[in-house]
Amino acid sequence: MIASSYFCKLLRGFPLLFQANKSFGSILMASS
Repeated sequence: MIASSYFCKLLRGFPLLFQANKSFGSILMASS
């Protein structure tokens, strides 16, 4: 199943994405 492997990859990359989103949000808040 391609979908399940994609979901696994997505799930593994989610914490990294969340961390990046949080840092990006703080940068955005600081600039405004």
